[in-house]
Order: sequence, then structure tokens, then C-alpha cells
Amino acid sequence: MEARPEVNRFDRLEMKYVLDAHQRRAIESVIRARLSPDPYGDAEGCYPIISLYLDDAELSAFWDRERGLASRRKLRARIYGGAGTRAAPTCFVEIKHKYGRRTAKRRIALPVADAMALVGGAPPPAASTRMSTLTARETLVVLEAQKMVRDLRLAPRCIVRYDRHAYLGAADAPDLRITFDRSVRARARDLVLRTDDDDFDVDLLPEGASVLEIKVDHVAPWWLASAVAALGPTGHAISKYALAAEKLLVPTFLAESRAAERAAPAPSRNGRTAHGHAQPALR
Repeated sequence: MEARPEVNRFDRLEMKYVLDAHQRRAIESVIRARLSPDPYGDAEGCYPIISLYLDDAELSAFWDRERGLASRRKLRARIYGGAGTRAAPTCFVEIKHKYGRRTAKRRIALPVADAMALVGGAPPPAASTRMSTLTARETLVVLEAQKMVRDLRLAPRCIVRYDRHAYLGAADAPDLRITFDRSVRARARDLVLRTDDDDFDVDLLPEGASVLEIKVDHVAPWWLASAVAALGPTGHAISKYALAAEKLLVPTFLAESRAAERAAPAPSRNGRTAHGHAQPALR
């Protein structure tokens, strides 16, 4: 098996669309005629992706996106590839920074056990030697991930799996990458990354739907913009973590928040609670 190239920094435009089966067939026929399948997937450029997403107990990463915060970061550990792909499965810890329409991604390839330790705020396994061979740039990624886990109180919240069909730009658009993601599924239990894991609880997209992602350094070529426009109405841009959180995490978070509000002492007009205790003064 070939090794997947360890490109550790990206800064590019990312555009996402949710397509039904008819829309995907229409635009994929245009793309297939111009682009090549990802050589690190299977014969057609397909491979699985399994991602472990982190957030704090208040789900701040989810709510920041819902509020449309212009600049936000997300930490995840992710396995690219699996059985049947030309490249060996590779695990990365990735910091994704969204600012405006652009996305920067900093990442480091690690053994799965090292990645789980890093995002879990634990030291690397005793038998690991990977952390002793870091480059200066890789060290910066590790330090940033450690600081995010510590300062933002991040912890694993859910795992998402999907199947990706990827295409790469030709000589006229070498920075162009187009992917279709389907069979997007998630769980909020057993929060451990495993290659080729297929044990998930909920589907995150309607049957037959897929996510089209267009990634380019500066400007999408005219033929691609025209092909997207010809699709007609598409689903809004989505975050797979946000979809998983909406189904698996937010209902429990809101129920617990409401229960805590009901259990809190009710204030009274005289500055004392219903139990007679003085309310703290506002400062």
C-alpha cells in the first residue's frame, strides 16, 4: 500500500452543497469528464472517513456555528482510508479554522493511539516514539491542540463516518479538489477511533442525498460555477459535526439545561430566594 501524503497545512475556499441523487448524477458527469479520481482511494477514488469531534460540555463549537461566528476553530481526530484503498489508512489530528469564506487547516499524522491520547489530554502511550520525531511545524500543531483541549475544556463528543468519492483538478486547475460524501452516519457512544469502524446509530442525510464539497485556493473555474448554477436549488452549507450534534447531543443538552433551571432557587422581590437565602449582589 502507498502512504497518503502528509500535507500538514491548507488555506483555501470551501463551498458545500447538499444534493439529491438526481443533482449528483448531473454534476458528477461533468466533473468526471474533466477531473481525475483521487489516486489514494480505491479504483474509483473512493475511501471512508471516520472522524472524532471534540467540544466542551456547553457545545460551544456547535453554538458558535449556529450564531454564525465569523472566526471559529474546531478540533478533531480523523482516519482517512480503509480496506480496499490504495493508500494505507492514515490518522490525523486536525485543527480547522473557519474565517469568513476561507478555511485553514493545520494537522499532524499520528498513530491512532497517539491521536486519541492527544485529544484526550493524556500523554502519549509509553511504547510510542512518534512524539520524539516531530518537526518544528508538527510541534506547533501539537501545542495548539493541547492548548485547545486544556483551555477550552474539550472532550470527545461524537464520531461521524461517511464514504467519500474524491476528484482532483487537472493542469488547468491544480488547486481544485471536489468530493461527494454519502452514507453519513454518527454515534455519541464508544468514542474511540477505529479503522473501518461501521457501527453507527443515526443517518445524518436523507436517503440518496450527498454532500458536494468544492475546495480551491482562490477561484472556482467557470465551467464548475456554471455546472453548480445549473443544478437549481440545493441544500444549504452544512457541518457534519453540527448535523450529528443536532441529533445526538443538543436534545440532551437542552433537557439538562431546562432541568437545571427548574431546580435553581427562584429569586424573590426582597432579594432573597424562595428558601430564604440572600441573593448575591450584582457586581
